Amino acid sequence: MNIYLGQQAKSLFYMREVPVESIGVFQAAGGDWLYWYSDDFTYDTGVADTEVKALQIAKKNFKPYKK
Repeated sequence: MNIYLGQQAKSLFYMREVPVESIGVFQAAGGDWLYWYSDDFTYDTGVADTEVKALQIAKKNFKPYKK
């Protein structure tokens, strides 16, 4: 799993190049912290009040595929 933060996460998100098996967190224009998580079966996004909370939520929801 790769974790992307700040400008790198923002660039990947807006270019629609979110990698599989990744988490990203960045501050959106409105001040909220946007996060994504992407595993083998799920891609989802959300918002949180702080960067730490966004990362915690994304990590909790991320479910890596077990072969």
